[in-house]
Amino acid sequence: MKKSKKASDAVSAARARFEEARIAAREKTMSGVALQKTARRQFQTSRAKVIQAHTRARGQRNQARRDGR
Repeated sequence: MKKSKKASDAVSAARARFEEARIAAREKTMSGVALQKTARRQFQTSRAKVIQAHTRARGQRNQARRDGR
């Protein structure tokens, strides 16, 4: 007698196949160089936002000190 499979096993297998297909399609459409450029651009924009936030916070603290005098 054959052991029956659980529904969750079938779902997890389908998910695994879907993930593999998704990753393969993404790698096919975007070359490694394009991925590096995208990652670099995203990092640069987030880095600029962080720097700007620190600068703004410092200015606000300085203004609060001046207002407190």
